[in-house]
Amino acid sequence: MIAIAAIGASRVIGSHGKLPWHLPKDLEFFRKTTTGHVVLMGRKTFEAIGCLLPQRETWVLTRGSCEMGVHCIADTSQVIEPTDGRKLFLIGGAQVFAALLPRCTELFLTHVHGDFTGDAFFPSYEKDFRRVEILYDDVQMTIARYERIQNTFE
Repeated sequence: MIAIAAIGASRVIGSHGKLPWHLPKDLEFFRKTTTGHVVLMGRKTFEAIGCLLPQRETWVLTRGSCEMGVHCIADTSQVIEPTDGRKLFLIGGAQVFAALLPRCTELFLTHVHGDFTGDAFFPSYEKDFRRVEILYDDVQMTIARYERIQNTFE
């Protein structure tokens, strides 16, 4: 599982159900990276997006019912990776990131430069992941790929 998110300096990811910024380059990166794969999100994130994302299979964590074309998952323990070669991208929100980040092997994080206020935050990841490459960098943001640090005591 791979988490993908845009985060502010305080790890903020949302404000009242919306992104606190509008960055077309980040949205383009998200679209290119997740197209052809599976995106997993919580109910609130799905409702905030408001539609199925084109050319992606949509899985929603919810105890309720789902609309046509959405695969409902009632509990995080039921989340399994696709077996057909597609990747599973965890796209939010905060509760879903917190619950499933321990199962992620990679992160794609867009670090948005600047201070933003919000009410949803990405969980702490710094102890468990290391940055392995910068994919994009400009004055507004840096997109980086992280890999899980392997536990040498296993």
